[in-house]
Amino acid sequence: MSPAGRGAHRPRDERGAVAVFTAVVSVVLMVVAGLAVDLGNTWARRGQLQVQADRAAVFASQFLPAHTDAQEAVVAQAVAWYLACNPVPGQREMHPEMPVCPTDVRAVTTAAYAGRLLDAVAGPAGSVSFPAPNQVSVTTPTARVEFGLGRAAGAEGTEQQKRATARVNSPGPLAPMALSIDCLLDAGGSLLSGVLPFGYVSTTHKGGGGATPTVTTTWPLAAAAPRLNGLVPGRVTQQLTGTPPSVAVSGSEWPELLPGQRFAVAFARGSGLARVEVQVPGTLVLDGGRNRRRLGQVSVTLPAVVASTAGEWQVKVVTQTVVGSTVTSTAYSSDTSAVDVDPVLAGATPVSCGRLLKSPRAGTQANANFPLNFQHGIDHLIDSWPAAVPQGALDGALLRQVASGAACSGSNGVSVTDTNGNHHGDVPNCVVTMMSNAYEAGFHDGLVGPAGRLTCTQSAPCRPGESVLVDGRLVNDDELLDFVRVPSLLTPATFSDTGRYLSRDAPVTPTSVFDRSIYDSHRFMWVAVVSTLGATSAVQAGDYPVLTFRPVFITGPEAFTDLPLLDPASILGLPGLQPAMATVITTIDTAMRELLQAGVTEQDGLLFDSSGRLSAVRFVTISPDALPAVPADYTGPEAEYVGVGPRIVRLVE
Repeated sequence: MSPAGRGAHRPRDERGAVAVFTAVVSVVLMVVAGLAVDLGNTWARRGQLQVQADRAAVFASQFLPAHTDAQEAVVAQAVAWYLACNPVPGQREMHPEMPVCPTDVRAVTTAAYAGRLLDAVAGPAGSVSFPAPNQVSVTTPTARVEFGLGRAAGAEGTEQQKRATARVNSPGPLAPMALSIDCLLDAGGSLLSGVLPFGYVSTTHKGGGGATPTVTTTWPLAAAAPRLNGLVPGRVTQQLTGTPPSVAVSGSEWPELLPGQRFAVAFARGSGLARVEVQVPGTLVLDGGRNRRRLGQVSVTLPAVVASTAGEWQVKVVTQTVVGSTVTSTAYSSDTSAVDVDPVLAGATPVSCGRLLKSPRAGTQANANFPLNFQHGIDHLIDSWPAAVPQGALDGALLRQVASGAACSGSNGVSVTDTNGNHHGDVPNCVVTMMSNAYEAGFHDGLVGPAGRLTCTQSAPCRPGESVLVDGRLVNDDELLDFVRVPSLLTPATFSDTGRYLSRDAPVTPTSVFDRSIYDSHRFMWVAVVSTLGATSAVQAGDYPVLTFRPVFITGPEAFTDLPLLDPASILGLPGLQPAMATVITTIDTAMRELLQAGVTEQDGLLFDSSGRLSAVRFVTISPDALPAVPADYTGPEAEYVGVGPRIVRLVE
């Protein structure tokens, strides 16, 4: 037998084993693939839920802040609407209480669902909560992922749920200052009929100035007639814009005019002022037979210089003899009447509309803590007092009536005082103004000190060419008009929209009157507006309710004197506003200097006393609705949302 024959045997048939092995591997691969698919579905669902939570929180934060149950219900309804209209697959099957997406975010079905979300504790149905009045936290309802091929490995489905928290802020810092609503109405509303409210934030008052001496006018030699018995009216309010009022001078024993004669009325105030004579149109005919006492009356419009200059003006009737267009002789009445022009600023108090708040960090107000509040904003929330605000526009009278009903009282159940920063963890809605001299150093350091709000620093540089040297350091000197984007859109409502002072409606999308860079300016900031109508003195220290918040801009006089160059007749509706504005600035500045007394100097809206310390700043208010939208890449200072104006919405969790 050959060798091949002796050792040879047939090979084993392994085809069956290979088939079994292939089958096993296939099953394993299918299970792994199934697990991979199911795991991918799980992560995808988690991502979908997180997107849902993020977007629901961002959408609902548009309705913040929420300080009351009613406000929280509005925010929760926004969450309910978003969840109902943007469900995640597998979510509605687990939660049939989720309503069908309605067209209106305020639908009854979303209100009912919102109630469930508010009442729910963290659980599968989802919930809405409020870590802070300016924050909303949304936990989504669970969504289930049913495992498919993964069941071959015995894997069960999984329930997923995600949460997100969004916060709403205001662009710009909230400064530790407050403005008085009645002061703003007095100073701004009276001086310019509500066109451009402005005033000052000052430190303590230094007392009123000395009394203005009375100077008697020396008149030329007077005639014997007529005998005057007064003016109607005998008192008028100082008027810096518009048509001056008329007055009527009456009396007896008036002379009958001869051919070529006419009457005039002369006004004079002090020996240093020239007499102002107003011609009386037409002639006054006296019938001696029927009017034996020769009673007469002439009416004239007050000259602009008289109507705009406060004080007592002496008045005489003049008989002029005219040849051609030349007055050849005058005869003044022997009697003198008077008209009192009452100042719109009754003393200096109304111009200092701003006060520093006694609500910053604890400690002496002049130490390093207080300036931090100017630089970075108050270190705790301040809320609006829950006043009853009527719907619709508010004129000055109605605004006063509403504001006068707000008062801080521990017995009303709504007031939260902030005395010395002690508000027991609640958000204060009543703030304290401070009259102590300790504030002066903090005011100076906080605004123009080495690291003050207006000081140019490496972390907060000033715009190129927009700085002035103050006390050896560069200080921002932006002007308001630097940020006016569309001059033709400037209207009175841009500055003094009185009807919006107390409104808490969602702001209308602005028309970008101002450039967005205004938020980055050192001179832009928010301040509280408080009611001092119930106080015995508009400047006394005490608890005052916060009615609302307004943006202000610290500015020099150029913001007021340059505005009329923007076609005042068509924009502001006040022809001839430019000279009137100059008079207004002079009037207010004079009153402010009287308030602060001697040694006041000014640099771009900053008023310094004789020792070089900052004593006051001039500001102009801006309507929140006139502010531009906040750019998406905004990185400037922020304040907790103050309830009006543009919002910055950010996810914080």
